[in-house]
Amino acid sequence: MRGLFPTDAERCLPIRVVGDADDVDGYLGGMAPAGVGAPAALSYFLTIRLATDPDQYVSIFVAEYEALASVRAHLNQPGLVWFVTHRPSPRGQSTAQASRLSPHGLRIFPEGEDWLDDGEGGRVIRSGHKLGGRPHLIRETTALRRGIETAAMEGFSYVLQVDFPESDDDPVSGPWPFGDGIFGAFGRAPYAAGDWRWWWDF
Repeated sequence: MRGLFPTDAERCLPIRVVGDADDVDGYLGGMAPAGVGAPAALSYFLTIRLATDPDQYVSIFVAEYEALASVRAHLNQPGLVWFVTHRPSPRGQSTAQASRLSPHGLRIFPEGEDWLDDGEGGRVIRSGHKLGGRPHLIRETTALRRGIETAAMEGFSYVLQVDFPESDDDPVSGPWPFGDGIFGAFGRAPYAAGDWRWWWDF
């Protein structure tokens, strides 16, 4: 298996929300992939390709915003957010855990720097959707920084970051599960349910 996301934290693979189609690298909103589910209290959020040879994807299910609000700016284990790794699968038909977001595709773009010009002569970590790179922290609390350092010592890498949809994304309707903030996920091989940590903030 060959991981898609760069091992160099200075680099990342940008992601964009595009129209729902068959030739995409993942899904956002709508129905979860066929045969992929999570604890019943959670709803589908997105799916993205993690690796090739063979293809491996991760699908993410999330709790309601009210439940997530209590764990902002902390590194959290699966529970309120659930990760399922799986082989390629088209969208299913079950509405049991369907997202409240409109259905879209996700497209992975070529590797680039994880730094962006801040417009004032400096650089800032990329805040948009991406695979790899480093977390763009909105509030660098002591608890969150300590959690990230512990995760690194335990073999976790920054895998995925999803920001509130931007102007160059396909328009998304429905309640964004993380308010207008950023969601990030750390993972480690073999990316089973217990091999993930996540954070969010706005």
